[in-house]
Amino acid sequence: MSTYLSTVRLQAQIFNHDGVFSLKSQAKTPSTDTPESMNSSPNLLITVDGPSTRDIDDAFSLASTEAGWQLKVAIATPAAIVTPGSELDMAARKLAATVYGGTRVIKSMLPLALSENQCSLVAGADRLAMVISIDLDARLQVLATQVSFDQVTVSNRLTYEDVPRLAGQQDTLGQLLRDAINVSKGLLAGRRSSGALAFFDLKTLIYLDEDGAMQHAKSVDDMVGHIVIQEFMVLANTQLARWAIEKELPFIYRSHRPKLAAPPVADILESMQTMNEEALKAQLAVIMGTAVYSPHALGHYALSLPYYAHTTSPLRRYVDLVNQRQIRAHCAGMPPAHGQDEITAICSEINEVLAQAKIDRSDSFKAAVVNRAARALDGGHLSRLGDPELVQAIKLAASSGGMPATLGAYLANRMRAEGLADKVLDVMVTAASAIELPEVLIEAWCALLLNEPTRAKHFLMFAIQTDLAGQHSTRDRAIDTSGFEVHVSILRKSDGTTLSASALAPRKKDAENLASARLICQFMGAPASSTQARDVLSTSTPPAAPAGALQASDRRNFKGEIMEFCQKRRIAPPAFEVSSTGPSNDARFTCRATLQHPGGLKSVVFEGAKTKKDAEAGASRKLLDEVGL
Repeated sequence: MSTYLSTVRLQAQIFNHDGVFSLKSQAKTPSTDTPESMNSSPNLLITVDGPSTRDIDDAFSLASTEAGWQLKVAIATPAAIVTPGSELDMAARKLAATVYGGTRVIKSMLPLALSENQCSLVAGADRLAMVISIDLDARLQVLATQVSFDQVTVSNRLTYEDVPRLAGQQDTLGQLLRDAINVSKGLLAGRRSSGALAFFDLKTLIYLDEDGAMQHAKSVDDMVGHIVIQEFMVLANTQLARWAIEKELPFIYRSHRPKLAAPPVADILESMQTMNEEALKAQLAVIMGTAVYSPHALGHYALSLPYYAHTTSPLRRYVDLVNQRQIRAHCAGMPPAHGQDEITAICSEINEVLAQAKIDRSDSFKAAVVNRAARALDGGHLSRLGDPELVQAIKLAASSGGMPATLGAYLANRMRAEGLADKVLDVMVTAASAIELPEVLIEAWCALLLNEPTRAKHFLMFAIQTDLAGQHSTRDRAIDTSGFEVHVSILRKSDGTTLSASALAPRKKDAENLASARLICQFMGAPASSTQARDVLSTSTPPAAPAGALQASDRRNFKGEIMEFCQKRRIAPPAFEVSSTGPSNDARFTCRATLQHPGGLKSVVFEGAKTKKDAEAGASRKLLDEVGL
C-alpha cells in the first residue's frame, strides 16, 4: 500500500488544473520558482522510449550548476558510418524515414544491424554520439551551447511510463527524473508564454506534437514521459538550428506556416479547452499548414520559433542524418558534406516522398477500417469492432440511407452498459442529421443525456462547431420559489427546423444542462414531449442493480463534478485505479480514487460496480462526500 500511495501522491502532483507540470522538487527553490537539484549526477545518461523501441536515437543527462542547469543530449551517430552517395545512403534517401506499423518496424531507413545494434544507444554499450551541451540559467534561458562527438555509455534504459514512477525513488536516478520533470515543466511553460501551440489534456490523454499534430498517450504516466523527452528534444533541435545559422552551414530546417485564417495561438489554446477530439481535429485541420523541410529558416508556427531543425533522430529520419553530417564536418574542421544546391535538392525530394507516403498510409488505413466495418455489418459480428470501425459502420449506415436494426441495437446496448467513446457518439450526432435513427438508439440517447445532463453541452457544441446546427440561443429567468428556468434553442440545418427546450432547477447551471440535454434528445430524433420526464421513453422495468452499483437516479456526473471541484480549487485531479473480478461477461469493478487535497490525502474505494464507468462515478461520489460537497 505504501508503494501505491507514494506513486499516487507523485502522480497527483505532476500536473496542476491547467494541465501544466506542478511537481515540486524536494530541494529548496530560488525566487524564480525553478528547482535546484540536490544530487543529480552528470554521469547518469538515460534513454526514454517506448518498450518496443530498438532504434534508440537519443539520451540525456541533467546536472545542476552554479548558474542553473546543464542539459546534455546525446544523439546516435550513423553519419560516422553511412557516407554520402553510398549504397546505404541512397537507399535511406529514397525511403526518407523509417516506416512503422504501430510498434513494429515495417521498413527501416537503415539496416537493422546499424539502427538497432551498432549505432543504437543501447544501455551499457560504448557508442560514439553527437553531444549537445546546453547551459541554462535559473530561469531556463540558454546561456551557451556546445557540440562535440564523444564516446558515451547509457546507464539506464527507461520507458515513458517509468519517468513519473521512478521519480518517486530516493536515489540518484529518482532525483534526476524529478529534476527532469521540473526543468521540462519550466521549458513547457516558457514555450506556452512565448506563443507556442503547446497543448495536452489529461482527461482525453491527447497532446500536440511539435508540428501541432494530435497524438494520444496511453496513460498519464506515459504522457509525462513523452512531454519530458519532447521538451528536451525541442530545445536541442532549436539550439542546433541556431548553431548552424551562426556557423553559416548549409542546413535543412523544419518550417511550419499557418493557414491565412489561423487565429493567434493564445485564442486557439483557449478554445481547445472546451473541444472534444473530433472538434479539435476539425479545428486543427482548418488552421494548420503543412510542416516541410526547407534550405532556409522560414520559422515554425506551432513552436513559435524563427528557426527549427530536425537533428535528434538520425537512425530513423534522413534529414537528421544529413544535418548530422554537416555538424560533424564542421566540428572536424572540414568542408560541409553537402553543398547548398544539394541541400535544396534533398529538401524537395524528401518533401515529395513524405507527402506521398502520408497519402498512401491514410488511404490504406481508411480502406482497411471501412472493409472491416462493412464485413462486420454484413456478418453481424459487431462485438469485434473497435472504435474506428464503429465510426465507419455508422458512417456507412448514414451514407446508405438508414441504420440496420442490428447496429442500432448493438450501439444502444453498449451505451447502456460500458458506454461509448465520444468520437463514436459524435458521429451518431452527425448521422442523426442524415438519417432517422432506430427508436432503441434514440431511447438510449435520452437515457444517457437525461441521466447525465452535464454531458449535453459537449454534443450541443459539437453540432454547432461542425455546422450541423446554428442560431443557438439561451435565455434564463429567476423563479422566486423554484430557482431558475432556462430556455435553449438551435436551428437543425438538415431540415431547417428550430428546436427548443426548457428546464427548471434550483441552480441555473443545472437548469441549463437539463434544457440542453432535452434539446439534444430532440436533435437525435426524440419528440419534444418525451424529454420532459427522465424515464418516459423507457417503459420496461429496469433489472435490479447489483450491490454497490449506481441507481439511475444517482447518475449525476460525479466524476465531472470532482474534476470541476479540482479545477476551481486549483489542485491536481484525482488518480483513479480500476480493477475487475469475475468472468468477462459478468465482471464487477472496483475503483480506488486518490485526491491530494489541501486538507490532506483523500483515498476512497468503491466496489461492486457493473461497469468501469460506474465504478469511477461511485468513487467520485465518495470523494465528493470526503471534501464536503
